[in-house]
Amino acid sequence: MKVRSIVLLLMLTGALAAQTWTVKLNRPPSDKFFFEQLWSCRITNTEEKSVDVKLYGWIERGDKEIGHGRSNKITIPPRGKLITTADIKSVQDEWYDSEYEPIAKRRGALPAGVYIICINVEHARSGKILATDCRMHEVKSVSPPKLISPRDNATIEEEFPTFIWTPPVPAVEAVTYILRIAEIPEGITPKEAMERPMPLFEEKDIR
Repeated sequence: MKVRSIVLLLMLTGALAAQTWTVKLNRPPSDKFFFEQLWSCRITNTEEKSVDVKLYGWIERGDKEIGHGRSNKITIPPRGKLITTADIKSVQDEWYDSEYEPIAKRRGALPAGVYIICINVEHARSGKILATDCRMHEVKSVSPPKLISPRDNATIEEEFPTFIWTPPVPAVEAVTYILRIAEIPEGITPKEAMERPMPLFEEKDIR
C-alpha cells in the first residue's frame, strides 16, 4: 500500500511539472524603451497541444503604475513561442498615466529612469495566470556621437579620409552606426540634404 502511494504521488508530481509554463521578458536596449516593447518575450509551453493565451503587461516607475494593457488572443504551440510586436494585433484594457499618455499616443520612447516591466500569460478562455515575469530596466539618457575628424566645414583633400567620432555617453551595448555622405544643393539645409534619398555614400551597421 505504501509503495502504491509513493508511485501515485510521483505520477501526480510529474503531471503537474509537465504543465509548468514559463515566460521570460526579452532585455530591451539600455538607451531607450517604447511601450510596445513590453510584449517582447519568450513563452515556454510544456503541454503537448497548442494553447490560446492573452498577455497582460504593465509598467511601473517608482511606486506607481504608469501603463497597462491586455493583448489579443495568441496561439502558443507546444514547446513555446517568441512573441514580437507583430503578434500584437490589438490591445484591450489599455490605460496610461496622464503624464505618459502623450508619449504612448505618439509612440515615443520613455524618458530616462528606472522602470519595472511585468507580464502575465493568461489562459484565453479561463483567465488563469499560467506564467509571470518581471524585470527592472533602466533607460539611460545617451548623448549622440560627435564628429572629431574631419572637422565640420573642413576641406578634405585625401582620397580616402578617416572619420573619427566620439562614442555615445554613457556606453550603449552593441551600438552600431550609419555613415552617410550627401551633397548639399543650393537652397536646402544640411539636415534636409542628409534626409534625401540616394546619398553619395552610405554604409550601415558600422561597429
